[in-house]
Amino acid sequence: MQKKIVLIDENEIIMSGLKTLFYHIDLYKVVQTFNFIDIDEHLLMDYMPDMLLINSDISSKEKVIHFISSFKSRYNYIKILTYSYNVDIDYLIKLVNNGGDGDININKSFKEFMDAIKEAFNDNIYIHPDILPQFNHRMVKNEILKENVDDLTKREIQILQFVSKGMLNKEIASALGISERTVKNHISNIFKKIKVTDRTQAAVYAIKHGIAEI
Repeated sequence: MQKKIVLIDENEIIMSGLKTLFYHIDLYKVVQTFNFIDIDEHLLMDYMPDMLLINSDISSKEKVIHFISSFKSRYNYIKILTYSYNVDIDYLIKLVNNGGDGDININKSFKEFMDAIKEAFNDNIYIHPDILPQFNHRMVKNEILKENVDDLTKREIQILQFVSKGMLNKEIASALGISERTVKNHISNIFKKIKVTDRTQAAVYAIKHGIAEI
């Protein structure tokens, strides 16, 4: 079943171009376009979108962030990606902290749109790989997303640090003098507490929260 996308922009050329490109993609369909200035939320929701794609250059980025924060408070299940010509780390941090699902550099290829949309629908935040290290560093520096850290025990934090280094359960067990089964149980509990599903996500979480070094 096609995912329904609504474009929000003020540039008719960009919207027309994106609609044409999406026309050839079976997975997604642009069901409507809106001008950000006079957007009607009720009319927008009549199209039951799965995602909003918003040009963050159409107004002040603060207004875009405010719209996203307000919209997500009512429709958290709808994914929101923004796109722009210029990468702004401060904006990206505010975007993610206010419920946005990522930002796309429109100077890149249309493939980036596809990558970002796929990541968002997989419940991941999309940040272009070129700026991901800088983004992660700022996230740690600004102490964003600290929830659940206090729930981890000292042992769990220690094991999470080892996981972030790429160590296997057998290696962690040897380093701590415990059984592999115990390590496995600890990792399972860690995943539940920090709400991740694999070791890579756990490592990213640890870096963002200052538990492990970049």
